[in-house]
Amino acid sequence: MKRHFAWLVLLSMLALALAAGLGLAAARVAGREVTLGSYGTSLRARTRGQAHNALRAARSLDGLLLRPGETLSFNKRVGPWNAEAGYRKAPASFDGELIRSYGGGVCQTSTTLYNAALIAGLDVVERHRHIRPPAYVAPGRDAAVAMPSIDLRIRNPYSYPVRLEARGVGESVVIAFRGRGPRRPVQLCTEVETVAPPPTIRGAGRRSGGQPGFTALTYRRAGQQATLSSHLSYPPVGSLAP
Repeated sequence: MKRHFAWLVLLSMLALALAAGLGLAAARVAGREVTLGSYGTSLRARTRGQAHNALRAARSLDGLLLRPGETLSFNKRVGPWNAEAGYRKAPASFDGELIRSYGGGVCQTSTTLYNAALIAGLDVVERHRHIRPPAYVAPGRDAAVAMPSIDLRIRNPYSYPVRLEARGVGESVVIAFRGRGPRRPVQLCTEVETVAPPPTIRGAGRRSGGQPGFTALTYRRAGQQATLSSHLSYPPVGSLAP
């Protein structure tokens, strides 16, 4: 009887150990890192300098761990974008005009980061638009940056750390947020609300094309629920005529 009881105790201990082991294994599976959201933009129409700078900025973001409640400042993490940091002169938007400047193309990385953050469900604390919307992203979904005060800041609202992956994939720059929490699929929907034709300015002595202005709305949709993420207006740019 004693021997039989000892065997029962031993079997019970083995069963408990096995159950505990299975529980740990299940916890490991449940806690695996998953992609919370990702986004990519094409580099095909960019100059070599712009593509170089966009990918250089992405490398500065790659591997960053954003702890719960922590806020990422794009400018502090990536900047300054100058020759010493490996950036090149390339076309950059300044007050709506293109000029050659160190770091031209960096805004494509900040824009890619902004869209990935929206899809991943992170909080956008600060974000600015361009005067002229760029062609590498849907209207109303750009994020301009400039040193020192025009920044993109993103906060991790989750109870677990979030890690960034940022790199070049083919002819695109791709940014992903990864974490060990549940993934909630989010879709971004953009709607152009109004369009304003560009005015014609005559007697300018030269000819150049204008650009229409518009108002764009961006929605973040999760399941059947959609929330307004941004409502931006871009002014029209006048066309010049002799």
